[in-house]
Amino acid sequence: LALVAITSSDRAQTLESIDVEHSEITHLGIFFPIYSLLKCSKRNRPVRVVKCVRFETPSLDVSDYVVAYLQKTLRFRVRAVARGLPKPRQLFLSYSTGKPLRRGSISGYILEVMSLAGIDVSCFKAHSARGGAPSYQASRGASPGK
Repeated sequence: LALVAITSSDRAQTLESIDVEHSEITHLGIFFPIYSLLKCSKRNRPVRVVKCVRFETPSLDVSDYVVAYLQKTLRFRVRAVARGLPKPRQLFLSYSTGKPLRRGSISGYILEVMSLAGIDVSCFKAHSARGGAPSYQASRGASPGK
């Protein structure tokens, strides 16, 4: 969750809206178009796409982590269908209940990771990861295309 949040620099609302049924897998990574209405949605604008890019370095390959996550959460999706419920389409599911994570839980997990990274979460919130991560990457020499 945190790796996708940091590399895509999307809002928790957008991460909550990722639908696995609309995913597109290519040699560049996994792409999730967001068709639901978001805070930043406007008419005549292209659909927002969350990109889980593929890197040559295995520890940075976000798409591999997403595929592994999908494999681990497959049992929750299968269990829901076996119980006569609709299959959860959201990417991020609760590990305890198997239900889709809500925006508040997503923000909480991002905060927890920020705290584990040594970031003072009393003055920085989950939304800060949106601007902080790309700024830090740029200061280390990364370009928007990387």
